[in-house]
Amino acid sequence: MSKKHRNKTAKGRSKGRVADSGGERAWSDVEEAFFAAAPPDEAEPSAAAESFDDLLPIPSPGGAATWPMWDKLLESGVPRGVAAIALASVLILLGLTAVVFASLG
Repeated sequence: MSKKHRNKTAKGRSKGRVADSGGERAWSDVEEAFFAAAPPDEAEPSAAAESFDDLLPIPSPGGAATWPMWDKLLESGVPRGVAAIALASVLILLGLTAVVFASLG
């Protein structure tokens, strides 16, 4: 029986370049790009979530064209979100009342 002589140095090695005589393989461009795009090992702290309170108020064109009811709610210390819901509720009730009276007459 004849034995086949195989090149043992080529078996099990990748086809990449050898960087130095120590046998360490150099990174290809694709591998370098892959590892450069990886997220960091330690997560960065996330930024604070945005809220409606962070928004800047929109100035009215005339400056004096504000609703006194809205100003009184804000001056009393009620948060802007609660004041907006209260004001919207009053406006919806006024609209529904107008619809009911219009349908009766």
